[in-house]
Amino acid sequence: AIASLSYHQQDDRVIMGESDVCSLLVEIMELHAEKQLIAEHCCCSVRNLSDIQNNVVKFSQSIKCCQYLTKILRHHSNVSILVPQCAAAIAGLTFDNETNISRFGDLGACELLIQALHKFPHDTFLVDSVLLAMVNLSAKQENGSRFMEGHICPEVIEVTKP
Repeated sequence: AIASLSYHQQDDRVIMGESDVCSLLVEIMELHAEKQLIAEHCCCSVRNLSDIQNNVVKFSQSIKCCQYLTKILRHHSNVSILVPQCAAAIAGLTFDNETNISRFGDLGACELLIQALHKFPHDTFLVDSVLLAMVNLSAKQENGSRFMEGHICPEVIEVTKP
């Protein structure tokens, strides 16, 4: 329900943030990160809510949101429908947010995103979501180095071919 309600109206995303839905989502991820459908809806909700900067701040108040999104990405790395939702959530939380950029890099998200490109190079939504997350994460030099060490350049060239 949160994913659906947070999709359409910006006002709804603001109200949800003010109602502490961000903390509730982190708790749900903590309890149910292994369950694919719940994880997918949590990722979608985080992505939608992260359009509001105040919500990003709320998600960033502890490292838990970054930890659970990385855990979801790792645990469900073979689920082509969930990986782009998770990558989009990471992209939303790392847009102009140095704290989350560092956290996701330290937690191994860069390497997991590289693996996603290897596994699903022809899934357009996945590729777009992963590339957006990679652009945001690359704002920190250490993360850029992680991508280079993962030999990401040939992958990016391959997936962006027309």
